[in-house]
Amino acid sequence: MKKFICGLSMALLTVILALALAGCSKAGNIKKAYEDAGYTVSSNSATEEDLKGAGFSDEDAKDASSYEIFIVYDKLTGKVPVATYIKCPSADKIKNNMTTTKDDGSKDTSAYDEAVESGLINGDCIYIGLPTGDVFNIFKNA
Repeated sequence: MKKFICGLSMALLTVILALALAGCSKAGNIKKAYEDAGYTVSSNSATEEDLKGAGFSDEDAKDASSYEIFIVYDKLTGKVPVATYIKCPSADKIKNNMTTTKDDGSKDTSAYDEAVESGLINGDCIYIGLPTGDVFNIFKNA
């Protein structure tokens, strides 16, 4: 009986750990939501130039290999880009990047908070482009 309980406990711990690790990134959920809606999605590793063009700092852009760019293509031909989002290494990385220091030394996260509230940030992903229409709502609600 003791071996059974030990084995069962180990199995439950393994399942819990697997679920915890699998839920770390929103990129897969967002991609699936677009594909379920009929869009085609491709992903590429980001380059330093891609990230600088999207407004990332030079320091963050140098670490481009840890970022991934997802391009969403139209439903009709699957060839016209209609949305783009970037998967960052973590949501904390995004928050740190968007946090500024005030004159009194305190941290200001208002830009990050507004981006999350408006739907431009979903977990560890940032939407690039105009936040309107069906493609944005899919990103926001995924």
